[in-house]
Amino acid sequence: MRKLAASTVLILAVAACGGSTAETASPAAPTGTTSPAAGTVYEQVMVLGEGDGLEFNAPNHLALDADGHLYVTEFVGGRVFVFSPAGEFVHQFAGAGDGIGELSAPTGIAVAANGDIYVGESGSSRVQVFNSDGESIAIWGQRGSGPGEFVSAMGVGINDELGRVYVADFGNSRIHVYTPDGELLFMFPRGGDSTQVGDEPDQMSRPIGVDVAADGTVYVVDSGNNRVQKFTPGGEIIEVLSSQPIRAPQVISVRDDGSYWLSGPQDSVVAYFSSAGELLATLAPPEGGFNFPHGTETMADGTVWLADTGNGVVRMYRIPG
Repeated sequence: MRKLAASTVLILAVAACGGSTAETASPAAPTGTTSPAAGTVYEQVMVLGEGDGLEFNAPNHLALDADGHLYVTEFVGGRVFVFSPAGEFVHQFAGAGDGIGELSAPTGIAVAANGDIYVGESGSSRVQVFNSDGESIAIWGQRGSGPGEFVSAMGVGINDELGRVYVADFGNSRIHVYTPDGELLFMFPRGGDSTQVGDEPDQMSRPIGVDVAADGTVYVVDSGNNRVQKFTPGGEIIEVLSSQPIRAPQVISVRDDGSYWLSGPQDSVVAYFSSAGELLATLAPPEGGFNFPHGTETMADGTVWLADTGNGVVRMYRIPG
């Protein structure tokens, strides 16, 4: 286990508050899908990176593939780790850098139905695509403010049915929408021009997380405005939800029914909400507390994974009982 240095926590905090990271340096699982009752506190049942020979250097965002394999981006080390559904190490790929096959401050990650892996690089302001073997097969974007350009590419969400990849552009406060092959289709809100920055509905300020529900609804963590926004697949606003009790939320993972987990690294809070934004559950912090918790993912049986970034571990949680 490698705990995150104070300087790295500061880098992540700067990203959350509007700076650019580019310029700063298993137990048996229950069967069936389980939904928590309001007020539920999930209990920790496993830790990856603690006493198992694994050493993460700031595990950050998470993703699951169709078979339940867990993917973990490593913000400082630039690697992607892959684990079985039971938490057994499978392999790792990439490494820190800005070349082909390397990752610079990787954040968001999503896995398509065909096994391709899409990673947002906040450091290099681009999206890099890998095949299921971890080989780089495409790179999209560069630093800038034009169409298809980013100031820190972050969260990634996929709609396999429509063939769309959604990428959060943190510094330009917009979402880019691509085909799986990298063709830019459109940006939103408001076409991604300068009018999209703000705190009105259908505006954004420093979006970080993005994910897609089974019905195609796109959820965006509007971090600078302390809220979650819901959009149609075409980028039209549906609803604005408060993120309370989480300030400056960062990462979201949406379940098929539209309920979602949301993390607040600065307050070390991880909470579960209904599709209407009602607070339902939380994760029990470990002894000593979370340290800048980021990505979550929920397996089909209700098991929840959490990247506890500052503590350098990935935790598994389940509903008690």
